[in-house]
Amino acid sequence: MSASVRQCVSASVGARMRSPRARRARYSLFPIPYSLLFLALTACDHDMSAVNPAGPQARRIADMTWYLTITGTLVFVAVMGLLFWALWRAHTRAEAVGGDEPERKMTRWLAGGVAATTLILLATLVYNFSTGRALANFAEPGALTVRVTGHQWWWEVQYLDPAYDRRVTTANEIHLPVGRRVRLEVQSRDVIHSFWVPSLHGKLDLIPGYTGTTYVRADEPGVFMGRCAEYCGLQHARMDLRVIA
Repeated sequence: MSASVRQCVSASVGARMRSPRARRARYSLFPIPYSLLFLALTACDHDMSAVNPAGPQARRIADMTWYLTITGTLVFVAVMGLLFWALWRAHTRAEAVGGDEPERKMTRWLAGGVAATTLILLATLVYNFSTGRALANFAEPGALTVRVTGHQWWWEVQYLDPAYDRRVTTANEIHLPVGRRVRLEVQSRDVIHSFWVPSLHGKLDLIPGYTGTTYVRADEPGVFMGRCAEYCGLQHARMDLRVIA
């Protein structure tokens, strides 16, 4: 091959590699390792982890989370496995299959898929209903009451003792006794906020003009981080709080 021909070939290859399509194909997989690294790093934040419960309410929510995660993963693996098996079988079979047998097989596969999907959805519905009922039936008469009021962009915490002269008001910090149920009254003075301490309970929205109620219990001493889980303005990211048991 002459030098001029080699130059033409190399120039043609270089032009194709510099084309927009080649660059897109070249960099389409570039963000994947960084995305996986980002997800791995976010899983290291134990202070705000919903799968490290410290109370019965958070434990029920964590169990529900693991159930949904495991069930969804198994369903995804099963569907992908059947898809690849069907593609491989269709690729390896050279002869054409006629008659009614393929249609009967397809009907059986569809019936099995519908039945499996129905059973999984029914099991999830029952589990979800039982979890919600357990969360709602955690009330206790005469429990210590703490009122949490959301402001832009801080938390007002008031301990509602029956005697007004013994009521205490603080900010951005809640102290709870270990092993005792505590009644939380949440409200907002401006916009919608969301009270969330994942180690103790799920999210609870604070709606202006409406008082919400929930119960929590810390079964072990510690400091549990929480924050506003509803975008509420410019300083939303700084609207954190601590719960000390």
